[in-house]
Amino acid sequence: MQFDLDKPGSLTIEINDDITKTLHLFAGGTETETPDPDDPNVVYYGPGIHKIGRKEINTNQTVYLAGGAYVYGNLVVKNRENVRIRGRGILDGSPYDRWENKEGVKYGIHAVNTKNLTIEGIILLDPVA
Repeated sequence: MQFDLDKPGSLTIEINDDITKTLHLFAGGTETETPDPDDPNVVYYGPGIHKIGRKEINTNQTVYLAGGAYVYGNLVVKNRENVRIRGRGILDGSPYDRWENKEGVKYGIHAVNTKNLTIEGIILLDPVA
């Protein structure tokens, strides 16, 4: 099978009308505004696998998941302002036991009492506890 895309987009491809064997294709355009990994207000995850567990995010911080970044863990944004979570990477909460989480935190992104939270471009896998 071969096809051309005339613009960026997200596709779900079914083979022989079988919805259990689908291909999810995220064909984003070229990203032009990437944050500086050395900026103290940037939490940067580059390409590769990152096992972060539970990570608290501070006011005025940007969390950036670069294309090719696969992050296992939980981002906690509690009582914060002006937080951005963005990029082309993947945030995956699947390795965590949903039913024995003593802190009551749902894996993926846990935001409570937060103002000006922006989430854009990332892929969330198994985000809800």
